[in-house]
Order: sequence, then structure tokens, then C-alpha cells
Amino acid sequence: MIPSLLTSIVVAFTFSLSGGQSGVNVQGSAVIRDEANYVIVASPMEIHSVDGVTYVVDNQAKEVYIQESVGIDLSQVPDLLGSRKQLKGSYTDPASGQKFKYVLDGIVKITLEESEPLSDFNVDSLSEEWIVTDLR
Repeated sequence: MIPSLLTSIVVAFTFSLSGGQSGVNVQGSAVIRDEANYVIVASPMEIHSVDGVTYVVDNQAKEVYIQESVGIDLSQVPDLLGSRKQLKGSYTDPASGQKFKYVLDGIVKITLEESEPLSDFNVDSLSEEWIVTDLR
């Protein structure tokens, strides 16, 4: 048995994000396995990224956008897997070049089985009032 190959470290935290051209100010929570597998919740929005596919969910408008994932650049969040419980810094969005300030708080590391999904989001379980747009 090789348990180290069957588990992964998942990082969970709450966050605040501010800045950008439009003066964004968002709070929420996140669970990140790696650059391509994560869940970010900032009510009413959710982002579920699973193996190269991203689902952007607007619970208020009852809309879902499905697109190929560009991933998140974890190198811009140094020490995320370190021992600190809080991190502060800045992040530059690779697509727009906009700069944001972040605070990550309550950082915990969790060991999950590789087969255990981070998200149980399923487009097929949505009622017919939802609008689903597949941009892939």
C-alpha cells in the first residue's frame, strides 16, 4: 500500500480581496487542491474548477458558465502550504494585469483521498429555471 500516492493536501481558508480597476471588495472562502482543482465561494458567486473545467455559478441570477479552466497561479501566493495561519500580499491577474490585495485567514491543511472530490456541484442537478452557458 502506498498511501502517499493516494492522498493529497488540500488548503482551506477564508479570504478578502480588494483592488483592481473597479475597486473590487470581496470576502469568501476557498478550498484548493492544486492549480486546476479548487472551490471558491463569495456569495452569491461560486467557482468550481475540476480537472480543467471551470463552472462559474451565480446563485442569485441562477446562471452557470462552463469554460476551460485557466487555473490559478499559486506561485503568486507564497507560503500557502507553509505553517502560517494568515497570509497577506498582492496578486496580479494574468489575464487582465489588474493588481489585487489579499488576506488569507484561518489557513488549515487537510489530507483527502485523491478520489474524493472537492465539490459536489453538478449541472445536471439544477432545475430548469437555471441558465447554463457552455463556453468551451
